Amino acid sequence: MTEAHTSPEQPSNIQQVLRKAQMQQLQLELEITFKRNMAAFQKIAPQIYSQYIDYQPQELKLTYTEEGYLNLVNFKLNNKPVYKGNPKEFCHEQFQHFKHHPTLSNIKFSKTKISNQDHIHPTVINRMVDFYTSLETEQDKNCNVPIGFMLVTGCGLGYHIAQMVHELDIHNLCIFDPHKDSFYASLHVIDWLPILQKMTSKGRMLKLFIGVEPKDAMADMKLLSDKIGLFNFVYTFVFRHFNSKKETEFYTLYRKEFHLAATGVGFYDDEQISLAHTIFNINQNYKFLIYSNLAINHVPVFLIGNGPSLDTHIGYIQKYQSNAIIITCGTALSSLAKTGIKPDFHIEMERSAITPSYIQHGTTAEYRKGITLICLNTAAPQMTALFDDICLAVKPNDLGSQLISQIYPDQTPAKLTLCNPTVTNAGLSAAITLGFRQLIFLGIDLGMPTDAEHHSSLSIYHDIDKKKETEKSQAENQETSSKNYDIEGNFGQTVKTNPVLHASKNNMEILLRQAQRQGINVSILNPNNGALIQETTSIQPCDLPVFYNLEQDKHLIIEKIRMQNMVRYDKKIITEDDFKAEYFNKIKKLKHQISLSPHIEDKKQLHNAMQTAFKAILNADPISKLLMRGTINSAFTLIMQTLLFSKNKSDFIVNYKKINAIYSQMLSQIFKKMEHKPLECDTTIDTEAVRLQDNTP
Repeated sequence: MTEAHTSPEQPSNIQQVLRKAQMQQLQLELEITFKRNMAAFQKIAPQIYSQYIDYQPQELKLTYTEEGYLNLVNFKLNNKPVYKGNPKEFCHEQFQHFKHHPTLSNIKFSKTKISNQDHIHPTVINRMVDFYTSLETEQDKNCNVPIGFMLVTGCGLGYHIAQMVHELDIHNLCIFDPHKDSFYASLHVIDWLPILQKMTSKGRMLKLFIGVEPKDAMADMKLLSDKIGLFNFVYTFVFRHFNSKKETEFYTLYRKEFHLAATGVGFYDDEQISLAHTIFNINQNYKFLIYSNLAINHVPVFLIGNGPSLDTHIGYIQKYQSNAIIITCGTALSSLAKTGIKPDFHIEMERSAITPSYIQHGTTAEYRKGITLICLNTAAPQMTALFDDICLAVKPNDLGSQLISQIYPDQTPAKLTLCNPTVTNAGLSAAITLGFRQLIFLGIDLGMPTDAEHHSSLSIYHDIDKKKETEKSQAENQETSSKNYDIEGNFGQTVKTNPVLHASKNNMEILLRQAQRQGINVSILNPNNGALIQETTSIQPCDLPVFYNLEQDKHLIIEKIRMQNMVRYDKKIITEDDFKAEYFNKIKKLKHQISLSPHIEDKKQLHNAMQTAFKAILNADPISKLLMRGTINSAFTLIMQTLLFSKNKSDFIVNYKKINAIYSQMLSQIFKKMEHKPLECDTTIDTEAVRLQDNTP
């Protein structure tokens, strides 16, 4: 009998053969998965397909480990693994922990000061805020609810994404991953087809930011609330898969800026006033601002806000006022009036009748003569009555602008892009529209060294504070300070800001970047002791340029601008009867579509009802849509915030009936107003400004 002897090398060879066969089989499976995913993306998201069909990894690649699982490694760092252990197990454990301890980001509404008892929206929203506050401590935060918005940082191999889409009721999913390589790897590893099918079905959305810079992704995300409703964002579920530098940068941006989505959503009274004021201004046949065909590079422009830094620049403005175009924004006009400096153009963007009170107090009729008022189409009659030269600029995405386009279908008045949330945004947009390319920001701070410094010492706000019989209480001061937070200052220091000023700064930066992409090169010097504004050049006040005589007489330059950029259209008269005959039935039709059923019994029904109602608003005619969208956004957000985490069904039903009663009452008031007084102009007054004007104690 012959004995067979086995050499010690044979087991190793067999293992190598088996491993090679496994790798060949795995490679085949990966290729099949990739082709199947590519076919799905080609049909559903062709932009992803075109990016990845011939893609070659730049840094990360898939590897099959000795332990028998797939991992990502960085081939530029000696194949350093991305996951320390089994990625599938890591993703599962990470997701299970998230389900039990979800990370939530919450958009909150504060109570609004009631300036006019006739305004409907603020009173109703305050009642909803009070109702939510009374129930806040009873909420049970969990993942077993309709998830309006889920934010994931890091795609990796995607196991966690497949699991969360399968197990959670996600309606809007946003995935940010700065590494295109990891998403490419996931296309070989997980089946994206069920993810795509679910997240692109009716009422759901998938947003992929792959290989995108954090600030660009953030800018895109800010636009989503108008598309899917702010109520979907009230609680954002945040899943952080990785913590790379870019992902951390994006998450930090999100934490710092996404609350700004709640600013500037608009509301019914604002839109109704916009409608009434726009029709009033059209009936007066004021001129309209049109876009400049020529860039004005040789004329410096002082764009003036009413921030604390304005005090520092008064001497500079006085010295060079004859050699520069001066544009004041809002209450900066009253501040300059105290110094004897007279601007050439004045910008107003507010529609409230309060604002004219400030201008009337701080200036005289004689001082205002010859100043061209450039105001949005929403400006109050009380404002336009103060000036002898008026030019209307169109506010984008506004009810009044829709009306203007319908009344003057063949005309193209200028729309002041990104003219909110402060009047200095409108000022910058107007200056660029007029063709000015050489600007100096003076008193445009958008941030303060301390909580106490908010406006120039010349400002009417300081006059009002002095006139008050009692100073603010300590509690009021603390409340103001609590809304402020730190951002980077213009000269490297830290300054205080708030959501409105922060949004103003961001919108300026976006506007300037948009201008650059359109080939509009605007040079801006920023010598203010406020926030750092990207796309501007920081400069110390002592280093500001010296200006000699203009090439042309300043008066001739201004007249040329008035002739070329300000046009009077054919006179139109719109009466209340005209408006109701054209629009009221369309507006009335929307009431039924946006009312919530009294019989909703759970969170899923509520979310579906809101989705349906918000879609009805988006699909409505432009006038009805803009009239109602802001208030419905706010009301739905507060209703969802109040009810999403109700502890049980009985609590949900009881509280839903209470808050829906508030909502239903609001709708009744709105539609009654539209039936009887749709073109009623604003009558709000500021009692403190009146006291200053009358010089009463």
